[in-house]
Amino acid sequence: MDDTPKLGLPYIAPAQAQKHVTHNEAIRNLDALTQLSVIDRNSTSPPGSPANGDRYIPASGATGDWTGWDSNIAAFQDGAWINYIPANGWSCWVEEEDKVLLWNGSEWADVSSSATDFVSLSDTPENFSSAADKFLAVNSAGDAVEFVDAPSGASVNPTGLVGINTTADATNRLSVSSPNSLFSHDGADHRIKINKATSSDTASFLYQNNFSGRAEIGLMGDDDFHFKVSPDGSTFYDGIIIDKDTGTVDFPNGTTLSLGGGGTSMWNWIINGDFTINQRGGAKILSAGYYGYDRWKGHASGLEQIVEALEAGEYTLTWSGGGDGTFGGITAASPIKTTISAGDTSVVVPSSATRVSLVLGDATGGSDPFIPRHISQELALCQRYYWKGGSYFVDGYTSVSAGYITNYISIPAMMRSAATISYSATGYGNLYSASASMSADRSNIKLLTRSAAVGRVYMTFANVKANAEL
Repeated sequence: MDDTPKLGLPYIAPAQAQKHVTHNEAIRNLDALTQLSVIDRNSTSPPGSPANGDRYIPASGATGDWTGWDSNIAAFQDGAWINYIPANGWSCWVEEEDKVLLWNGSEWADVSSSATDFVSLSDTPENFSSAADKFLAVNSAGDAVEFVDAPSGASVNPTGLVGINTTADATNRLSVSSPNSLFSHDGADHRIKINKATSSDTASFLYQNNFSGRAEIGLMGDDDFHFKVSPDGSTFYDGIIIDKDTGTVDFPNGTTLSLGGGGTSMWNWIINGDFTINQRGGAKILSAGYYGYDRWKGHASGLEQIVEALEAGEYTLTWSGGGDGTFGGITAASPIKTTISAGDTSVVVPSSATRVSLVLGDATGGSDPFIPRHISQELALCQRYYWKGGSYFVDGYTSVSAGYITNYISIPAMMRSAATISYSATGYGNLYSASASMSADRSNIKLLTRSAAVGRVYMTFANVKANAEL
């Protein structure tokens, strides 16, 4: 045998002349292969000016002095390139990549990619009972691993998926399976925020039965606040909608509020039934046809309210204070129960009435069915028919004679129809024949002035009122 079996180092033969040549060749081979480290493994041709001792792994398709040396070790020694063929199990450090490679018999493999997954923790570390959700750490001696509590302030931010006692997925990136969930303050307040991209998107809480939606609350398709329910998770019905601009509460599918009297429907169709709202500032009792307290006008037999678009059905009219009232063609003392057709309906109560209710169904056998609304809701309902504003000053400059200056007033509640506007003009200057006007739709009032000449034109619109009564 002339060479060693692993590194192929040449032996010195007995009685060999110039033994130093063979000895030096062996040392040169050891210098190339011991503690093996190469500069890179991406080059296909030798560098132009290599330093003595430089080593490379020629890439596939090597050329020049490296031809046929693909994936071998090319070492520049004593002014020439030497080829070393790797053996199974050789390891090599790649300087360019800061990585250890392992020759597996056919290619240089990344040592980290060759590692296998843990398949059991039955004895590593020795005791891991009650260690769920703890951190695995190297101990202080550096000779073993142990389970420890999460370090103070430890976090993973950001992380793609978080599953607590369940598996998160691409849709439910935070998933929690637990009897309860607690979100507490950190010294003071605590607020949960749900943010959407645009008004037409959804920001909501969805309540499910076996992962099928049954109720949803939030901003769904617009910026009003919705309460929805569903029998099947597919079709949803709006129960309550709160208008984002006015806070007005709407019940698109009607409502049945029970007072425990056998399930009687107790939604009060009368507006301002306790005579709380009085925007006009007038008397409660007026001549027939004239409005006093909101929604109520004088009648030959007391006070009248026209209920808009009452649905067909059986209703009960009740009031406090005694006397006779009229409803559905019946004149009698409270309560009056009758069946009516759909449409605008007249309700007449005596002037002494103090609490007036008109509810769906039979309310003759129970206690007083009157349910007061919140004052802001009652005012918004009244302002749907009548709104009393204040004084509004319009001031501007026109560069032409008979130029127009325009301003707008927002009505706080959406009115029943385009309103009739009234006002008085005061404190004006440079008006064209005292020309000023107002017009309105259901939400806005337009204030218009016209100048008599170039320059400033101004006026105060006082005692502004919008009327959309039936």
